[in-house]
Amino acid sequence: PRPLPFLVANLKFNLVILLPWMLINLLADLLALSEFTAVRRLLASPWGEPLLILAFFLLLLLIFPLLATRLWGCTPLPDTPLRRRLEEFCRRQGVKFRDIMLWPLFEGRLLTAGVMGLTGRFRHLLITPALIKALTVEELEAVVAHEIGHVKHHHLPLYLLFFLGFGLFANLASTPFLVLLLDSALLETLVLLSGKSPLTIIGLLGTVALVLLIVLYFRFLFGFFMRNFERQADLYALATVGDAGPLVRVFEKIAWLGGKIRDLPSWHHFSIGQRIDFLEASQRAPRLASRHHRKVRLALILFLLLLSTTAALLWRLPPELSEERAHGRLVESIIMEKIRTEPDNPAWLRYLGDLYYLRGQHREAVRAYEHALGLDRDQPDILNNLAWLLLTTDDLALFNPERALPLAQRAMRLLPEPHIIDTLATAWWLLGERDQAVALAEKALAGNPRERQYYQEQLHKFRYQPPPGPSGKRRTES
Repeated sequence: PRPLPFLVANLKFNLVILLPWMLINLLADLLALSEFTAVRRLLASPWGEPLLILAFFLLLLLIFPLLATRLWGCTPLPDTPLRRRLEEFCRRQGVKFRDIMLWPLFEGRLLTAGVMGLTGRFRHLLITPALIKALTVEELEAVVAHEIGHVKHHHLPLYLLFFLGFGLFANLASTPFLVLLLDSALLETLVLLSGKSPLTIIGLLGTVALVLLIVLYFRFLFGFFMRNFERQADLYALATVGDAGPLVRVFEKIAWLGGKIRDLPSWHHFSIGQRIDFLEASQRAPRLASRHHRKVRLALILFLLLLSTTAALLWRLPPELSEERAHGRLVESIIMEKIRTEPDNPAWLRYLGDLYYLRGQHREAVRAYEHALGLDRDQPDILNNLAWLLLTTDDLALFNPERALPLAQRAMRLLPEPHIIDTLATAWWLLGERDQAVALAEKALAGNPRERQYYQEQLHKFRYQPPPGPSGKRRTES
């Protein structure tokens, strides 16, 4: 083929494949920017975004044949005796097509046919001009019977299911993969050896893992079903035509015109030689067809069981493999890398202490805060966070209002904000100095804090409640 037209044909063919994913990504970005409350609420739910994208994907599948036939430059097969015979053949099989079209794939030189569309209203039968020229009418009917076999066996919706299944498997694998990677020494070793950031290493390993998953899933699982679906379609053509001869002749012509490809193996089709052998064997022994259909049904049942198990696992991931834990470990890894590259910056140690606090790892949080204060004693938020931890922890070995008091006093001198004043008030209250606590709580309220109700509750507590033992939970800063 000529280089430029061949390149253009390649681009058109692949654009049709990429277009749905480009549109789905565009939809996801638009949904993320949406101002509608209902959309935001739906997106915030665990299955919100996948369900919206699935609905869009199904809609896209309905209109996809119209887009594809226009991009590929398909034209209706002219109203000739051949078209009328093929239309009558389809009617006898009870299958509707919106149109039978000439498919100028690679300048019309490719010997192939195909069916697109989930329903009769949107379904198109595509045949390349080269195939029409190479075959007799009886042979073309055998090809059309093969394509009708895909429709009769519901292969197109099943292919959709396999693509959705890949999304489920990828989602299930991604979070545990990230958690296990972050919990292992491999990430730290690769960061030290390469000098790259954890995010870069995780991105690289994640890409490698995704490519490996794609190869394994589509090469073996999807490829298994594709090969056997093609065989089912061949068997439908055999049953419809009543003789393997026409389809065998089609295969032999394709093999001859294609240039010694009769025994060429393929991951998505049995070789032409294998397909011919199976057709002829099935004509001699019809039980082979029944056996093959049972094999496909059993494989589909096993796949559906695997798919439902995956969905259940994704819905009920154990806490140690949850997305929340993965994100937490990722944040910790990034902070630790920042601490290594900026050892004199107390802010990263403060963030590490905050992360440990939120996880309930109070002893580790104390060590991080103390390390940060060792670098700079005049960090009011770090002083305040350490004081608040010492006042509210459930760990009796850490609960220490006496130590928290000077920390909170120093923080207030540096930054007299309501949340810091409240920490100092809490320290005085726990030490039995009610009047000091009430005065400070009133001062915090006078600062017009955002969480006004919280500060009013604090004032009421300091006035009327005796101080408890070590308890309490961290609040958000104002």
